[in-house]
Amino acid sequence: MICKNCTTQFEITPQDLAFYSKMQVPPPTFCSSCRQMRRLAWRNERKLYKRKCSGTGKEIICIYPEDTSFPVYDHEYFFSDKWSALSYGRDFDFNRTFFDQFSDLLKVVPRILNYSFANENAEYGNLASWNKNCYMCFEADNNRDCFCSYYTYRSVDLIDCNYAVECELCNDCVDIFKCYNLGHSQDCKNCSDSKFLKNCTGCKSCFGCVNLINKEFHFLNEKYSKEEYSEKIKSVKDFSIEDFSEFVKKFPHKFINGDNNENCTGNYLNHCQNSTFCFDSSNLRDCKFVFNCEKIKDGYDIDTYGGIEGAELVYECHSVGRGSFNVAFGNNVYQGLTNAFYCDNCANSKDIFGCISMQHAKFCILNKQYSPSDYKDLRARIVAHMQRTGEYGEFFPANISPFNGDGGNFNSIKSIFI
Repeated sequence: MICKNCTTQFEITPQDLAFYSKMQVPPPTFCSSCRQMRRLAWRNERKLYKRKCSGTGKEIICIYPEDTSFPVYDHEYFFSDKWSALSYGRDFDFNRTFFDQFSDLLKVVPRILNYSFANENAEYGNLASWNKNCYMCFEADNNRDCFCSYYTYRSVDLIDCNYAVECELCNDCVDIFKCYNLGHSQDCKNCSDSKFLKNCTGCKSCFGCVNLINKEFHFLNEKYSKEEYSEKIKSVKDFSIEDFSEFVKKFPHKFINGDNNENCTGNYLNHCQNSTFCFDSSNLRDCKFVFNCEKIKDGYDIDTYGGIEGAELVYECHSVGRGSFNVAFGNNVYQGLTNAFYCDNCANSKDIFGCISMQHAKFCILNKQYSPSDYKDLRARIVAHMQRTGEYGEFFPANISPFNGDGGNFNSIKSIFI
């Protein structure tokens, strides 16, 4: 296939065709990279604004600026009975394209202030939930007293850490697991009281070490007594990331980071099976082009989430999970969806198409309620219409995104500092 966007050639395998058939969608016309860029144009990860809640008038910190055309509500008002997304419902016009009509709906339906829930003193963040006393933390859950960190989970007292899980008192680290009092390190597990480590496991009181397992009192990969190590640490002056980066070049590197994977390609994968070109994910089964997810089964082209409950049979979505099934072309469709296509900011709903901000809904199209039979008939007619216009099988165009390129949408791409 030739990508309709960048004109490069890309492959569609028989396995891909089997997946698209299962989802009842046509093969993609964009290559995987262009598909992801189009999805991420709908992601404002880190740009925050101070404005007023459109429902209550109180000041909020949110991902939408004051001049957005649609109302923005705080969490309490958004999930209250003081408004209804159904009140914005409209008929489908077969004389217009679907995306034009969806764009019109986007301009008026209220949106939640961000995608963070159940936080305490952690309003400066996004895509982060169940946190306490956290500041500027993104894609982070169940943390306490953390600052300026990204993809951190169940951690305490972190500063400037990316991809940290169950860690405490760490700073300036990337991809660490169950570490304590660790600084300026990467790809480490169960390490403590150390600085400048790369690819170490079970190390304690080490400095400037690479590829060590269960070691103690090592300085630049050499063993010392406890007293000698203390003297070496005291003598260290102006040792920097740049110095360590040069030292790291002397050592072999693993070809992939991850454990317990079977028939997988990608990096930073754990407990995955039959998954291709996937990254920073765990517990994937039969997936392709999946990033920053956990517990996804039968998923293609997914950016972020999955969650404890996971998701199954999902395609071309930005942020989908928590028990969702048979969902395609969704943006922030974060929980409990079944048979939901072309939806934005919806949850706990079934059999919906082209809807925005719907909660606990059934048989809705463009936010309008139908009987089950009418919904089925109209949905089929709309799909046929979209096939004729060339829209069906394509994610939402980037140019109708609420952010329209302004929101740090590509910050989810991890930068490795070593």
